[in-house]
Amino acid sequence: MGSLSKIKTKILNIKKRTIFLYTIAFIAIATALFLQNYGKINIDDATIISTHENVFSKIDGDISEITVKEGDSVEKGDLLIKIFPAKYELRLKRLEGEKIQIKKELLTAQKNLEKRTAELDIAKKDCDRNQSMFDENISTKNDFDRSINEMQNANTTYLAAKTETENIQKKLDDIENKIIIAKTDLENTKVKAPEDGEITSIFAQKGESINKEKLLVSINSNRLIIVVSQKQKKFSKIMPEQPVSIKFKNNTPKLSGKIDKILPNEDFVQDENLMITDNCTILSVKTDENYSNKIDGFQNVKMTIKIK
Repeated sequence: MGSLSKIKTKILNIKKRTIFLYTIAFIAIATALFLQNYGKINIDDATIISTHENVFSKIDGDISEITVKEGDSVEKGDLLIKIFPAKYELRLKRLEGEKIQIKKELLTAQKNLEKRTAELDIAKKDCDRNQSMFDENISTKNDFDRSINEMQNANTTYLAAKTETENIQKKLDDIENKIIIAKTDLENTKVKAPEDGEITSIFAQKGESINKEKLLVSINSNRLIIVVSQKQKKFSKIMPEQPVSIKFKNNTPKLSGKIDKILPNEDFVQDENLMITDNCTILSVKTDENYSNKIDGFQNVKMTIKIK
């Protein structure tokens, strides 16, 4: 009986050690998996919808010159297209002329307001003096009433001058805002490269009349526009400059890069073909190298984003 009891005890101890070892192994594996995925967002349903930076016109006008051709390499700020600037130059000149005139009107109104302010101040002091004298029976009620009327008239004149000055100031503020817009429009007659890259397509011709938002040039700038089909709370942790790795659902090599920005859905037309809806999250990813020749149209991908 003693031997049998010892055997049972040994078997029980072996089982305990085995369970202990399995528990330790399980904890180790779980910890390794946790550490491997800690600070990461894994996305299985992303779609690349663009590999280019599209440049649109910000104004209406006629194209006077196209300074690049397909295949050219450009740097950020390089001139791509010129739009005839004459009407924008004339508009800016007209607005600046109006500003000069309004500033003259404002100066005159301000001087008039200063004068009316001084007159009101004198009238108030005269009224106060006459009231004091009337209270002491030194002056008559007629003198006191006269000073009140003069003060009321001075106040009416002052308020009119103040209103005129404020209205002219509003006109000046309005014209200055219009000048800012006019200067921006004039600057936009020179369409420049928003980033470094290679010109892949030109969608305009010299002499062509174009409208605002017309697509002009497409640039391969090592950028991917990626749509994630769902919004999730964890996406709020995604910030610019966070590293990204992208794995295609085929044999294409894995890509790497960084989050450039999270784009507003309003920048894209709601389109089932692009799979863009209000529930989507749209990411702009700057890749470490040019992968466009490895990407054929829309592609579904898996993404891992490292969260700082």
